[in-house]
Amino acid sequence: MTHILSIISKERCENMVDYIKRLKVYIRWFQDLEINYSLEQEKLKNSLEMTQQKSIEIELLLKIKEDELNSIIVEMRRNCSSLQEKFIKEEAEKSVVVAANDSSSINYIKGEYTVSKDSHMASQPKITNI
Repeated sequence: MTHILSIISKERCENMVDYIKRLKVYIRWFQDLEINYSLEQEKLKNSLEMTQQKSIEIELLLKIKEDELNSIIVEMRRNCSSLQEKFIKEEAEKSVVVAANDSSSINYIKGEYTVSKDSHMASQPKITNI
């Protein structure tokens, strides 16, 4: 009986040793997995920080470009207003000139028309002043 107990005890001991070995393997595997997850987490954290920094830089560049475009728009509006004022002024001057031409054309109408005898000029009237 002691021999049977000894065999059972030895078998139990071997089972326990085997169990402990498997536990050590599992523990090592979980530790490695944890290290890998920690490394991956650090990579992701660094990537996130870099992406956030790039985003901030892009936002800053966009703000600068927006300010530049706004200043260009303001300048274009000023130019447009200035050109509109010049256009109105030129239209007024043109009206004055047209009115002056209308009064001087009355003097031409009172003038004498002669037709040239040349064939290429025959269709065009000549105006001569008295």
